[in-house]
Amino acid sequence: MWLMCMFVGVSLHSPAPALPAMITMLQEQASAAQPLTHAPAPTEPAGDFGPDATGQQPPDTQPAKRRGKGRRAEEAEAEQGAESEQGAAAAAEQPGGPLHRPTGPMRIEPLAIFDGRVKDWAPQVGRGLEPGLRIQLQITGERLGEVVRSGKMIVEEIRDDTGASLLKSEDVKPRDTWATQQVSVTARVLRQGFLPTEAMFKSPQRRAAKISRLKGYLNVVYGAHVEDVVVRDPLRYEGRNVENERLKELGVVIRVLKIGEEVEEAGEGRGIAIRIDAGDDNVRGVDFFDAWLRRLYTQTRTDRGTDERRYTYFSITRGRLDPDCQMVVTVFPRVEREKLEFDLRDLELP
Repeated sequence: MWLMCMFVGVSLHSPAPALPAMITMLQEQASAAQPLTHAPAPTEPAGDFGPDATGQQPPDTQPAKRRGKGRRAEEAEAEQGAESEQGAAAAAEQPGGPLHRPTGPMRIEPLAIFDGRVKDWAPQVGRGLEPGLRIQLQITGERLGEVVRSGKMIVEEIRDDTGASLLKSEDVKPRDTWATQQVSVTARVLRQGFLPTEAMFKSPQRRAAKISRLKGYLNVVYGAHVEDVVVRDPLRYEGRNVENERLKELGVVIRVLKIGEEVEEAGEGRGIAIRIDAGDDNVRGVDFFDAWLRRLYTQTRTDRGTDERRYTYFSITRGRLDPDCQMVVTVFPRVEREKLEFDLRDLELP
């Protein structure tokens, strides 16, 4: 009532003040008319969730009672852990996995030895059981990623610790001393850090415990970027060498063999036989395309011609070779050859 009278008095006997000022004045007058009847509750400093004055934990912070998992729960957890380990191993096999980059010069190191012995009471059956000593070596080094071709492991001497030679008479052929073949250094090879190679030898003496010496070499070829050389209508070169200026500059000589004379293969557009007479280190691969630049699907195999020289036959499995087709030779413009020698001592036998 008193507050209402004050409001009326102000409105009748005083000029109308501004609205914000009037509201402030009314709030001050109301506070003065009603004094506080209680003090605010004291606030305590925030502490940790420790025990209160009674020594008990607050209800929402008491630790839950541990329960036994049971046998099935433990087995499930163990299986989940095993799956996690397998997943980690699988992740390491992915293309984005960590790489083991070998360092140091290119070299040959031992990898594994397998010694197989066979006792066959009926060898005429031909079960394909081949006894012998198989030795695996690894090609490794800082230039592993540049290797595009490698040759056969040429072993000049191998002896066990009894002094017996384990070389076979037919181990090395003249062509093996210089010939190489294409290899693929994939991401998996780079992750493991080496390129494997192997050879077979005679079994060591039973009392032998080590390979006292393994001496030889292996040829490797390094290459960088590739280049495609197009040869139009390769069938017109049947029975003679391919004429191409770029191949001539690189020293690559490719001969298209004549079906029925130099080789006994299917012709008439169903296949083509070629032989690389020079510069095979520079050649990465050969593909064939039709007039619409669609790749012709082929199956390749290596055989010997009438002159006992090796050639490669491309059997066309989808499509057909005709004068409108073209042969694309993928080459390495620059290559480098290196002879990796090794002389390994005291290799333990299994």
